[in-house]
Amino acid sequence: MKLKNLPIILLIICLVMAGCTIPATPTIPGGLVETVQSGIDEVKPEIEQQLTQLPSTLESMATEYAPTIQNLATAVPATLESLISQEPTDAPQYTGEMTVIESNNLIVQLPVEVAESAAITLVPEQEPNELMPGFELPDHRLITFFGYRIAEHFHSPLIYVLPVAETAEISQYASINISTLQYLLEDTETNLDEEEFLPFLPVFNAAQIFNALAERMESENGSGIRYLALYSQGLVGIDNYNIFYTYQGLSADGKYYIAAVLPINSSLLPETISTPEELEGLTQDYEVYLANVKDLMEVEDGGVLTPSLEALDAMMRSIKILD
Repeated sequence: MKLKNLPIILLIICLVMAGCTIPATPTIPGGLVETVQSGIDEVKPEIEQQLTQLPSTLESMATEYAPTIQNLATAVPATLESLISQEPTDAPQYTGEMTVIESNNLIVQLPVEVAESAAITLVPEQEPNELMPGFELPDHRLITFFGYRIAEHFHSPLIYVLPVAETAEISQYASINISTLQYLLEDTETNLDEEEFLPFLPVFNAAQIFNALAERMESENGSGIRYLALYSQGLVGIDNYNIFYTYQGLSADGKYYIAAVLPINSSLLPETISTPEELEGLTQDYEVYLANVKDLMEVEDGGVLTPSLEALDAMMRSIKILD
């Protein structure tokens, strides 16, 4: 028992002994009641004012946030439906007609808009060239075309399928290009459009003076880079007679290097080579000229291309090596 309660206990005992009755409900002192009542009277007007303003406040909030709520109600189902229905894909599906070519443990799907037919042949290792060392190629497969869409062009349409190890061993130049391609495929942060020279095989007796529309590509059969290129031994105009589509890639297992040289025409470029007079004007500031043509090709997505990039890309993605 706490001593501070002792006086109250003694008082109760005295009252009981004197015959007094203790009220069942204690009486609250009058001063306390007045204090509580005064506090209620003081805050009552403010509470009543807030209750009066509450409906208009709620209505204002409903009006203010109604568009946001409506947008969410509309966007969430659409987003969920998109996420549910969307299937991952390596590349846009090409819908044009294609012919399947299969030979020498290699399969390629040939778009009808590219060529009428194709053949896959085995090419034996080339003899070493004393005048141009490093241009040799090991035993490889070669895809040639019949009835290719573009008849008049500096380059013949060809696709090389080269064994990586043997190609790198036979040519230091090829080894450097293979390593460069591997690096660019792994380092996706590198902007291909800013690269002055992109990897290229087979070895040409010329320099890459122009490239545009470079893009990484990937499929279940492998990965690589495609771009439009022009090679020359001197200063030339960028025209449809010389520019070509190329794909430089690796098979999925990394054992084979796939290189394409495929003629292509753009509606943005002249059909024929520049005349001496035209070339003289172009070469006044050749670097600016090349940059302007590249910017035009990039901005216009190549213009109207023949064959289309979609068809050529689909063909390169389809190449499947069975051994």
